[in-house]
Amino acid sequence: MKRFVRWWTHLSHSSRTYYESRRWVMRMCRAALAWLCGYDANRVNEFGDGFRALCLQVMRDRRVLDVGCGLGEHGDEVITFGSARRYFGLDRSPGLVTSAHAAHPAHAFCVGDGVAIPFRQGGVDVVSTSFTLHHIDPAAREVVMREMLRVAERHVIIRDLFGFNPGLRERLYRLYYTIVDGSYYRFSLDQWRAFFDRCGARIECEIHSPERELTHRLCAFVLVRRSVEPSGD
Repeated sequence: MKRFVRWWTHLSHSSRTYYESRRWVMRMCRAALAWLCGYDANRVNEFGDGFRALCLQVMRDRRVLDVGCGLGEHGDEVITFGSARRYFGLDRSPGLVTSAHAAHPAHAFCVGDGVAIPFRQGGVDVVSTSFTLHHIDPAAREVVMREMLRVAERHVIIRDLFGFNPGLRERLYRLYYTIVDGSYYRFSLDQWRAFFDRCGARIECEIHSPERELTHRLCAFVLVRRSVEPSGD
């Protein structure tokens, strides 16, 4: 199964065409699941409003690095809703970085891997990553997390998905997202919190969709290194 996940992740992130095709497949599967299980768009909108508020709180007038930037769409969100001073996008796929450059020429993008981010310690104010960590093998996920904490002078903000606690629902959900999304493993909320603690991060703020939801299980965390206490200015 891991071999399939690696192949599917590499293929679907190798170019804009494959990336958009993967997203279309995911949208269709989510729509079918939402139709079967019920779906409340207001809850997703509430999470989106909360996340934009977090962006404004953390990113205002800051330099923001987006790890796993994909096609660079998060850049406009960072500038518009976060009022950031500067946006940098980093992705390991040369094809996606080329497409991001073409679509968002006002932003800076570069090819790089999250396990060795090509920025000095404290090189940016904020590091952000959106829906990226669940695509990383858990064996390397902690390395990436520690790298983001190293590079961030002030905050790391994570937006991702969360799974169920161990049990039948977790196994069925894992089967779905492994085949459809190519995810390695989606942490439960408790597993996310334990993961951040192992990496030396303190949670400053978190928001998430209701744990009873079967689809759109969204979460976001604002983190700082335990030894760092950002000032309020």
